Amino acid sequence: MDVSRPPVPLALGKCRNVGGLGETPSCKRAWLRYQKTALRLACASVGAAQERKENSRGLAMWRLLRSSLLQLGRRGSPSLLPPGAMGNFGVRPRTVASNHAYSTGERNTTRSTERFPLPKEEDLPNDIAELMKREEAKRGFLPNVLKVMSHRPTELRAFLAYFSAVVNKETGNLSMADKELIIVATSVANKVPYCVIAHGALHRMYSKKPVLADQIMVNWKMADLSDREVAMLEFALAVCRADTITKEHFQKLEAHGFDREDAWDIGAISAFFAMANRIAQLTDMQPNPEYYSMGRTLREKEKTKSLEGNWTPDARTKVH
Repeated sequence: MDVSRPPVPLALGKCRNVGGLGETPSCKRAWLRYQKTALRLACASVGAAQERKENSRGLAMWRLLRSSLLQLGRRGSPSLLPPGAMGNFGVRPRTVASNHAYSTGERNTTRSTERFPLPKEEDLPNDIAELMKREEAKRGFLPNVLKVMSHRPTELRAFLAYFSAVVNKETGNLSMADKELIIVATSVANKVPYCVIAHGALHRMYSKKPVLADQIMVNWKMADLSDREVAMLEFALAVCRADTITKEHFQKLEAHGFDREDAWDIGAISAFFAMANRIAQLTDMQPNPEYYSMGRTLREKEKTKSLEGNWTPDARTKVH
């Protein structure tokens, strides 16, 4: 049916049947109404056709422009439109996978934080800038903890100084492997990927045990720990959880050769990393992908042994 022509009214049909239009006033009125309706529908039909034509032309122009911009992009020219301007027009939306905390993809190399701005190198204090250059040149990557905390240079210096005081302390009965084991267990309890992965790597390097840190990550109570290590971690985790420390805690440590100074060291490391863990959570700090494989094979251990070195401005704190 022709949509631009309305159906003939019944009254108009009767007028035709009785011998022609316009013979009576009622026929004239019916005929005028018919003409008006036909004219209105015809205008609407023409307008719709014109609109479809213009839309088709506009879509064709947009596709041509988009194709040209894509060609420019392939040749290395900068985009002429703001990000996302073409994202949802004429193309199927794509779902971008989020960067999971435990991702080891290449994107994770640069994603150290998304919550606080990272300062430009030229804006950093000289000692912090030199520290970063030295560490990156020595190990081939820059630990994300340095990137993130460079947002607050004064706090970064204090952080490194206290880290050096409690972790690199050369007296007492705690080995570096013991200290890293405490850090891993504390960080697991606080659910912090960066510290778990980074210090798991350092424990593998110091202990020469490629799987113990992984066991701690799953369930420290089922790990292949000595009685001495169990007593040490029980005390460390009591401090981490802010349990009430009693005489019995110290007695368990003393039964395995730890004195009161060692107890202070264990508690100080656990307490410091309880704080560090919360900073990592606050800043969305992500593990560098390099940490995942460090120390897992003999060859890798020998290679990474040369990476053990100082990282603080005063050259006393070891990188983590």
